[in-house]
Amino acid sequence: MEEAEPGEPNLAAALSGSFTGPVKELIRQRPAHSSGGQLDIIPTSVEMFLVVRQLYHGRAPESRLARLLERLPAGVYDHVLIDCPPSLDILTDTALVAADGLVVPVQPSNTSLRALRLLIEQLSVLEEELELPRRQLYGLVPGIYRKPLSGIAKYKMTQLEQYGAPEDPTIPPLPIIAHLPLAAVVEEAWLMGQTVTQYKPTAPIADAYRRIALRLEVAAGLASADEWNLLPPLGSLTEPAERSAVAIGGE
Repeated sequence: MEEAEPGEPNLAAALSGSFTGPVKELIRQRPAHSSGGQLDIIPTSVEMFLVVRQLYHGRAPESRLARLLERLPAGVYDHVLIDCPPSLDILTDTALVAADGLVVPVQPSNTSLRALRLLIEQLSVLEEELELPRRQLYGLVPGIYRKPLSGIAKYKMTQLEQYGAPEDPTIPPLPIIAHLPLAAVVEEAWLMGQTVTQYKPTAPIADAYRRIALRLEVAAGLASADEWNLLPPLGSLTEPAERSAVAIGGE
């Protein structure tokens, strides 16, 4: 998430209560995209690391972000994306309470799989204790891995793929939406201050980002399910490639 300049209104100040002005002062507008869309940002700051401690001492800290987002002007934004650090603290609770659904970035590693299980449990506890509607689990996005997969990464990716068709029928499926392997184009786009789809729209990883965007469009009712169903299915990264035999000098 973009960082605010010192002294500027930012998300950390709003969550801690040190900024109480109108929410429009938090929003940093970006130029409109050629497609007509626009991505505005509420920047954060390094003070976000201190907000965790402050939230624990406040009233109803889990709802602080939801109350802030409720003040956004109605009808202006199609989506509000909340970018969370890889932690399971009170900041993650505030994001889970404010969100309608989750896209979960994961890595094919033991640590990430454990964190995924804990996140799902944490969400369930919040929904029950705060009597919240069920959040929709849109799916998983495996990323930050090298291709070809190592033996361990392939085994962990198999476990991630199993979330898409759980053996327990009472558990909702959590399919893989897209794959985001390590790619130099991502850092290049970041250095240029552009999205990957702007910087190199033909890159395979740009297609992956477009898949994620379309999944959210369908969830919000802004695109039809047929558009999603017409996308080519994601291939498994754990199945061995088919081999073909060629006879040389045979009859």
